[in-house]
This record gives sequence, structure tokens and C-alpha cells, in this order.
Amino acid sequence: QNRLTCPRPASNQPHQNRLTCPRPASNRTHQNRLTCPRPTSNRPHQNRLTCPRPTSNRPHQNRLKCPRPASNRPHQNRLTCPRPASNRPHQNRLKCPRPASNQPHQNRLTCPRPTSNQPHQNRLTCPRPASNRPHQ
Repeated sequence: QNRLTCPRPASNQPHQNRLTCPRPASNRTHQNRLTCPRPTSNRPHQNRLTCPRPTSNRPHQNRLKCPRPASNRPHQNRLTCPRPASNRPHQNRLKCPRPASNQPHQNRLTCPRPTSNQPHQNRLTCPRPASNRPHQ
């Protein structure tokens, strides 16, 4: 088992990356190469993994999972509001990812009521997290 460590992102929770590559059916030991570019301006980084192919007939697959760092930039909110049927009230669905703070934030959703059969516009307001400080 090969253990690999990637540089810690700009967050309070350090993550550890573990890489496991099966041993080939030959006497030669292969080396696992991992390149993790440093995040620019607190953006989440992508990890690239390359493992040499063994001399056996069964190709192995290497899986690497590095958690994304908690950046200081506002997160993306996903809003889906189904279309209402005539004058019936519609239900709004809001999905906001949790910020990097320890306290959950409150999401505010406002969908104006449609007039006749015209499509309505959904408005989503989510508080932006300020660095690692808890926000309201």
C-alpha cells in the first residue's frame, strides 16, 4: 500500500490523501506518481494521478480522491422551482452547499408568484461566508 500526502488547502480541516495501487504480477516494483497543483486564490485544486501499468494481463485502476478545500469565496447556489399549474401555488426547492464554518447558514428563497401562464423568475439569496468566521 502506498500512502500519498497532498499539500493542505487554505482551510481549518487538514485532509489526507491516500493512494492504493495493486501490486503487479512481476518482480519489478512500480512507483506511483502524484501531482497536485497548488490552488490559486483559494480555488479548489484538482489532483492528477498517474500509475505505470504492470506487466500482467490485468490492468489495474488507481483511484485518488482529494477533498476540495473550503475556499473563502462564496459558494454556488442551486435553485430549482417547478412550474405551477395555472393558479395553483408552486413549491420551491432550494439546495445550498454548506460553507466552511462550523455553524450552518440559513438560506433565503424568494420566488415571485407568476401571472397567468407566464414563467416566473426565481430569486435566491444566500449569505456569503466571511473567511472562516461563522456568518448569519
